[in-house]
Amino acid sequence: MDHLRPSADDVERAHDLEVEVLLAVSSHAVAGQSLMDFYGRLAQTMGELVSAEKVLFWRLGDDSMLAPLASGYGVDKAFLSSLRATRCEPGGDDLASQVVHHDLIFRANNKDRPTEFAYVLETLGVKSAISVPWRAGDIRLGLVAAYDSTRPGGFSRQDTWVLQKAGLAAGLVTQLWHTQEQLRKTVERLTKVDGARQMLLKNMTTVAEKERKRFVTELHDDALQKLTAAELQLGRMIQEGKADPISLESLRTLLDETESSLRRLVFEVRPPALESPGGLAQSIQDRLVMLGASGISHEVVLEIPEDLSLDLKMTIFRQLTEAVSNVERHSEAKRVKVSLTVEDGGILGVIEDNGQGFVVSERSNIPGHLGLLALRERALMAGGRYRIESQPGSGTRVEFWIPLDT
Repeated sequence: MDHLRPSADDVERAHDLEVEVLLAVSSHAVAGQSLMDFYGRLAQTMGELVSAEKVLFWRLGDDSMLAPLASGYGVDKAFLSSLRATRCEPGGDDLASQVVHHDLIFRANNKDRPTEFAYVLETLGVKSAISVPWRAGDIRLGLVAAYDSTRPGGFSRQDTWVLQKAGLAAGLVTQLWHTQEQLRKTVERLTKVDGARQMLLKNMTTVAEKERKRFVTELHDDALQKLTAAELQLGRMIQEGKADPISLESLRTLLDETESSLRRLVFEVRPPALESPGGLAQSIQDRLVMLGASGISHEVVLEIPEDLSLDLKMTIFRQLTEAVSNVERHSEAKRVKVSLTVEDGGILGVIEDNGQGFVVSERSNIPGHLGLLALRERALMAGGRYRIESQPGSGTRVEFWIPLDT
């Protein structure tokens, strides 16, 4: 490489070429359909400006290997197949590493004497070459190279300047393109997340409304009907003017059953002991005892911290009682096992019964199985997970996990 000072004409010509390069980069960045298309367009412009038969981008991979991109100017499959990827590292003393990581500007022509880099030209199979860094700020993308000058004197210092400016500008466009792609993917992810959130909120609204309807239905079909029956019986007793022991006992039984039904509904909405120390375990035990009235025995394993927040305790209690209520109403089970343990930074709940089971894929079509939907939606809203396993005749296993940092 010569060390002569550039003349005023050289500087002016170089300036004009740099302007042409920047205009070309701007134009190609807008017109390019992809990054590879942009590289191909820019490579052609650079080839025309520096009178090169070939222009090629070499990209530095995450594995520190420098490899040529297929999108270039004047290169065919035969030429590309003759090139080999090379290791390129910040501390490397090889030519490629010096260009990429240390901003070396390389220029060689086989007509120069002595030809210091004749081995490079021979390896590439070219008569002359320029290599300049391809970078965006401190990010090292690789290098840009031009091969086989069509001018008798080979590549000039002006050509080096042109290629250098093109490499820097191409680096900025590359980073901009990658940023736009990342932004597009982020928008897509956020759109999907927002869609899922809206669907979740819609489902929770539906579940909440159906839960209110279920509460009202149970209140009407159970407690209120018993109260109505008691009222009618009391009316007959007054009308007939008699209060025999059998009638009074029947009336008392109806009122006791009504009280039990109302207490149970209130308990499931909010158990009184839940806020006290050890209240979650006590509330769960109390709820499981109620299974005895349905002829269902229970086994329970509770290994949970006592210092849980009230919201977390309420979520866990609702999950468990929802699953237990489904066992009670629909399973025809004789036995149920309930466990709550700490696992992977959360509370793992498992409810297993030996009931009739059902086809999981059809659970949305099974009357009364709204509780299973509530289990899933509540777990997802809490940042947890939910799973159900069941087969007709083989019982059911419901599993949920709620993070402790909810």
